[in-house]
Amino acid sequence: LRRAKMKTARSLYLVDEEGRIIERVLLQELALADPASRLQELARPVRATVQATASREEVLETFSRYVLLDLPVVDIDGVLLGVIINNALVQAVQEESSADIQTMVGVSREERALSNPLFAVKKRMPWLQVNLLTA
Repeated sequence: LRRAKMKTARSLYLVDEEGRIIERVLLQELALADPASRLQELARPVRATVQATASREEVLETFSRYVLLDLPVVDIDGVLLGVIINNALVQAVQEESSADIQTMVGVSREERALSNPLFAVKKRMPWLQVNLLTA
């Protein structure tokens, strides 16, 4: 928990002796709870998990269906392997979409919207020459 960035960590997942998820506790509720409270009193059921072998589309569908902020990743035996944070997934999808659009219009992956114009011309020169020759 100390290693996690607090702006992204939202839940504490409770596991059994074998590492399988049992329940979760929202960190906000834990922080505001009475110090005498037990974790069992604060625990909630885990609404969804995703297998480590799941595709990005499956993960997106699970996030959308359950309106989650984070999603635990488990192996075939239900052992907790990690957690996918909603913000990280959204950022990855945006980057992939941008790369796909750039590829469709002939822009290299190294080029960005605010790249130096000379860099852009250098990267696009082969395409520009082909277009001029075939026009």
